Amino acid sequence: MRLLKTEEAFIVQVITLSRVSVITLNGLMLEIDGRNVEGKLSQKSIGLLIYLLLSRQGKCKREYLASLFWDDSSLKSSRNNLRHALWEINKLTEKVSIITGDQSICCLNPEVEVYIDALELDRIYKHYKSMALEPLMQEIEIYQNDFLENEYFNNAPEINDWTLISRNHYQKIYFEILSYIGDQLLEQKVYEDSLQYYLRLLKINPLHEDTYLKIMNNRINANRRVEAIKFYQDFEKTLRNELNIEPGSELQNIYRQLMGETKTQEETQVKASVIPKSAQSAKYKKIQMDGTAFISFELCSRLLESLFGMISMSAFSEDQKFKISYLAYIYPDVRLMEGMSHQSTWPPSEMQIYYGLDALFSQLSVNQDIQIHIFNFNNADETSKKIINAIDYQLKLQNRQLLKLS
Repeated sequence: MRLLKTEEAFIVQVITLSRVSVITLNGLMLEIDGRNVEGKLSQKSIGLLIYLLLSRQGKCKREYLASLFWDDSSLKSSRNNLRHALWEINKLTEKVSIITGDQSICCLNPEVEVYIDALELDRIYKHYKSMALEPLMQEIEIYQNDFLENEYFNNAPEINDWTLISRNHYQKIYFEILSYIGDQLLEQKVYEDSLQYYLRLLKINPLHEDTYLKIMNNRINANRRVEAIKFYQDFEKTLRNELNIEPGSELQNIYRQLMGETKTQEETQVKASVIPKSAQSAKYKKIQMDGTAFISFELCSRLLESLFGMISMSAFSEDQKFKISYLAYIYPDVRLMEGMSHQSTWPPSEMQIYYGLDALFSQLSVNQDIQIHIFNFNNADETSKKIINAIDYQLKLQNRQLLKLS
């Protein structure tokens, strides 16, 4: 807005300035005055504009920008390339020049209205702990992908380094805010929503031990101890496969405590559900368990947990033991059973898990007087349902009634 003085009065003249809008955290989108223009700019012109937008508080020397984006060219050629890129950007609007400066300096025109989601994320980060939780949860959704994901500038190693540093910066900010939201929801006892934010952290860094501590604490507080155990076991396998190391002592101690509690509870449940088949058959055991499960292999893992300690490996052939040893992937205590071998193929496939459980249940149906009743079976995790249904089908073909699913 400008004031123009005439002899009669001051006249207000409204000047419509250009608006530049750039999305860098959900792919790459560039609009000027409401028009999509990234298709009208070269790759390096787009990079130059974004670089200047994020450096809007300062001025950049032309010589520096030329060497930053055209490192492989001579000084004269790089200056010409910069001049062409600036012209390419400024010709997109007739209102004002987006980039101004002089013979030695370039900067963003302060009269241009600018929106760039990366700067918005910086703004959120400065005061996110003082924000109400609901608005924060909405605003953080501007981050959908890493900064300039999959963007690469040919023959410009320094600008690619800058892109990588910026990408790490915004990912770190996003990670910290997600963690904070998860913690606040946990404190409010909104356990399932809190878990979803922690799971988003694992997508960024699947080896982050503090995140697994938060998840296990979440599941314990939600009274989902079996899920806490499964998360630990998944993390243990990931660390072993990726880094060949074990979880830290704090996680291990929580896991051991959970396993002790779970075994004590399970032993009590098993004892309570051991029903004599007849007065002459005290060995007959009927195991009842709720099939409700959400995590892949969860029901299979709990089933193994119920049977652990009741299985004598002396009845199994070496081939059966070999197949059963794959089950350590979903229930690590299988490794403690007699005759278990170390598998060279790890992690096992879903089919190998099926073969292991099939070998186990086939032998149990012959040599053990056991019936396993799983109720709410339709609420089980899909992987376990598929495997257990297949095993049940095979057992029924042999007229063996080990499993009862309802």
